Amino acid sequence: MLSELKLGRYLGKDLYWIPVFDNDNIYILKEPICKMEFDKGFSYYYESDIRTFLTEQFFVETFTDVEKGQIMPNEKCHNDYVWLLDYFEIKNNKKHLNKKAVFKEPHFWWLRSQTGDNLNPGVNGAICRFALNADVSKSKECGVRPCIIWNGNGE
Repeated sequence: MLSELKLGRYLGKDLYWIPVFDNDNIYILKEPICKMEFDKGFSYYYESDIRTFLTEQFFVETFTDVEKGQIMPNEKCHNDYVWLLDYFEIKNNKKHLNKKAVFKEPHFWWLRSQTGDNLNPGVNGAICRFALNADVSKSKECGVRPCIIWNGNGE
């Protein structure tokens, strides 16, 4: 099992990341970095305010150049270096899931896809707390817990 990772600083605080699965190097922020709305309008994750924040502000301000070199783009999520976890990533990897990372209470936090929506996987704005079935309005402020793929050697 991978261990906790200290990587980056945001708003003067060191950030701690924990592995999402026991069989790869995807890490999720241990605590939400902030609370925010998913999107002010009606956008899918790709066009959302939360994705813009993660890719254009959070990633740029959080990591040193060396740390940025240790983070890999996620090919399954628009090649973003930071992104939100998806319901289907959790569902399809339950066997290897770090339940302490995903079902961490007491926080509500955003996923990038709506839970259980197999017919329309582009619909986003779901949250997770203990279970993967609590949908809320995109205008509700929930925690933001981005993920990264850490290669650990800067290559």
